[in-house]
Amino acid sequence: MTRPFNLSRWFAVTALASIAALATVIGLLLNNFLAERMLAQEASLTQEFVNSLLLVETEFVRYTADPALRREGQAPQSFEHLTRIPDVLRTNLYDREQKLIWSSDPAMIGRTFDRNPELERALAGEVVAEREEHEHEGEGKAEHQALPERYAMFVEIYVPVRESASGPVLGAIEFYKRPLALARSLAQLQLYIALGAVIGGALLFAALFGL
Repeated sequence: MTRPFNLSRWFAVTALASIAALATVIGLLLNNFLAERMLAQEASLTQEFVNSLLLVETEFVRYTADPALRREGQAPQSFEHLTRIPDVLRTNLYDREQKLIWSSDPAMIGRTFDRNPELERALAGEVVAEREEHEHEGEGKAEHQALPERYAMFVEIYVPVRESASGPVLGAIEFYKRPLALARSLAQLQLYIALGAVIGGALLFAALFGL
């Protein structure tokens, strides 16, 4: 004897699977969108600091543009300001040829690395921010090696160095930051989105199944 088709059970399973999949996709999209916006805000604040520094410290621009000053081996005192930005792990300064001409880690000065798309975009005039995860030793970008401290997540920000506000790009500053406030906000954001997705999905399922 054929068992009767249980419409309520079929509807419950199908609705639950559909709502769970939809809530997961929407939650991930919303999380990624808000995380990117928060990262862009972090980059914007860093750019504002750099621009204000360049307006005051003209030696900084001359050092970036003139190889003769770099051969003297004496970096401007203003470079020390870059190392005092909160949450900064390392600061690098590149010239137009992507050579590292100054760094808060002296062992890095003078080095060049493999192709770096983010640095290329910065030298084209764009502010770039990337969220990075620490790799195992020997993996990832070469310039990531030997960071002073190891963290599960850090932010890589590139800011162009211009001759003037609308002048040509002379180089780029690279910041490795561990923004603790951003990390806490992202963790809270992920929790709220997950809770919202679960609660919203449960209410929608209950309403549909009730009908």
